[in-house]
Amino acid sequence: MKSLVMPVVGLANVGKSTIINALMGDKVSIVTHKPHTTRSMVFGSKKMQGAEILFVDTPGIEKVSTKLGSLIFNSMKDYLSSLEEMLLVLDACNPRIEKFADVVSKSVVVLNKIDRVRKPKLLPIIHQLQELGAKEVFMVSANSGDGMQQLMDYLRMRVDHSAQKEKGSLYVEDVAQYACECVREKILVQFEKEIPYKIWIHTKEVHVPENSAWKIVLRIVVPKASYKPILLGKGGLQMKAIGTAARVELCAKLKQPGFLGMEIAVDEQLWQRDHVYEQLGWKTPK
Repeated sequence: MKSLVMPVVGLANVGKSTIINALMGDKVSIVTHKPHTTRSMVFGSKKMQGAEILFVDTPGIEKVSTKLGSLIFNSMKDYLSSLEEMLLVLDACNPRIEKFADVVSKSVVVLNKIDRVRKPKLLPIIHQLQELGAKEVFMVSANSGDGMQQLMDYLRMRVDHSAQKEKGSLYVEDVAQYACECVREKILVQFEKEIPYKIWIHTKEVHVPENSAWKIVLRIVVPKASYKPILLGKGGLQMKAIGTAARVELCAKLKQPGFLGMEIAVDEQLWQRDHVYEQLGWKTPK
């Protein structure tokens, strides 16, 4: 089976995760209206007859004044320079091409959110991308689906011409990571300001047998004791609602009923601990 690895890169909130989910035909990455939702690499595999595409969803490339934000920004700059090809997603409303001028020539560029821009305004953007040597330029709206089939057809054709061969399975769904991200998405949607960005979620227990009920227990770690009652809500109702919504999604994803347990712990040194960053996929400088 031939395969193609396609990293998906771009600034924060341009729709990278929405595009991957649309191409996959399934939810792989969490999506919210807030920037910097994705903070670790997320992998999704699209299998078709005789071919496989491995999408790599990446955090938005934008400097944020936190230790995690700086690690992601610096790591992503190095990652971009190492790539031979990528899917570069730009916001058609504000493409900010200058941020990626040095990598456009090795990019398949996807202009997203074209439903929000009048067509004549797209022409100079496309011309600029072509002058910079973009491999291809696709105009899409991930939300409405416009242009997505043409993009998928192109990627399928690229697999046919790819020299890459599958070495075993390119992607095995990480249930633990998905469960953590699923709960984090619900918290991101529910809460404003800093709380969603300060928490860390990891698994205490994961038991996912084939064809029977699953059990996942998560620990939500917060850096301030004052966050705990806010997350819980009156009588624990807030956390119960988050858990119920996440469990329903996990049942649909795993196609089995199951139990999702959650607990909240306080660690005031949370974001000074290297293993937290490493679990998210970002190594701290020694």
